[in-house]
Amino acid sequence: MKTLMLVWSAKHELGIPILDEQHRGIVSIMNTLFALLPENRAAKVFSLLDMAEMFVKVHFYTEENILRLAGYPGFEEHRQLHVDMTSRFEKIQAESRRTGDPANLLLLLRDLWTNHINNADLLFAEHVRARLGLAPRSGEHIARRGEISDARYAQTQP
Repeated sequence: MKTLMLVWSAKHELGIPILDEQHRGIVSIMNTLFALLPENRAAKVFSLLDMAEMFVKVHFYTEENILRLAGYPGFEEHRQLHVDMTSRFEKIQAESRRTGDPANLLLLLRDLWTNHINNADLLFAEHVRARLGLAPRSGEHIARRGEISDARYAQTQP
């Protein structure tokens, strides 16, 4: 059995349930892509890459709305990271389709997500948890008092 490209662990969690769930989903998509690459199933791989692109865009939208709701002071800078990542993803995706080789795109996704989740997202996590009434992180374990209430989460939707 092939190993996973990324293994999710508690150290990747922000303590913001919807974002943690979406981050796990992105890692799952990347692992699925990684498993399909050696089988030379380009049509399936590119179909999954399209799904990954849509999922990432929905995730960025969700994350940005939560940051706005929480009054995160670094919102504009973080939003710009999302714009830059989306642009790089789209350029490399177009190149991968031209060459028929999605490997570079998968590597970009891995590097962007591991760096983004483990660095940039950690910068806002404490602020958002405090503002939304979520339990603070405690070492590798995240104690949660619950999800963002339906009313608060609804405010993040269009």
